[in-house]
Amino acid sequence: NGIKMAKHTLNFLSIFISISLFTLPCYSHHPLMGENMVTFNHGILSGIGHPILGFDHLIFIIGLGILSILVGKALIGSLAFIIGTFLGILLITFGLNFPLTELMVCFSLIFIGAYIFSGKTFNNTFFMSLLSFLGLFHGLAFGDPLISNDGLNASVVYGYLIGLFFTIGAISLIAGRLFVFFTKEIDLNSEVVKISGGVVAGSGTILVLENLEGMLFAAIF
Repeated sequence: NGIKMAKHTLNFLSIFISISLFTLPCYSHHPLMGENMVTFNHGILSGIGHPILGFDHLIFIIGLGILSILVGKALIGSLAFIIGTFLGILLITFGLNFPLTELMVCFSLIFIGAYIFSGKTFNNTFFMSLLSFLGLFHGLAFGDPLISNDGLNASVVYGYLIGLFFTIGAISLIAGRLFVFFTKEIDLNSEVVKISGGVVAGSGTILVLENLEGMLFAAIF
């Protein structure tokens, strides 16, 4: 059992690390290397790149995919998060923002990881409400490139949203399927699932501490 458990864990971690390697050497969150988006294609590329190059977003979406498929709500989970993300983007484009957005994005990893670790299932209303609520903060972060883009136009916005939502859905669904394929687990209370939840929550904890450290140094210096 111990050897089998170790293999399952290593399989999952290999998937996790492999996907996370996409976060390497580029402008974080900016596939256009910080250049303005001016065309539909620019919007598409930025929409695709932001959730992949943003380590916090990527880990959350992988966790979302794992949780959703394990509770039998793969499509519902992705859709609920995308709806929340869209609302967050709307809020920031209309000038409504939350000063601790990045910190809350990191906390969302802890929430999703703890949910996976708990081994519990909840009704659809709670499940969708939680993911939509967490999606709000991701949406606020995803919307930042739009409001900071000079000369923003409709084609850029459409391209960005299409690329973003397609990428979120694809990563979520693929991550869930790969997790089940490699670990052979569909039981929420299995050890490998709990370890996976711990990995996601642990990543969130590290990112929260890094954010708090940055805020503390900024306040002091």
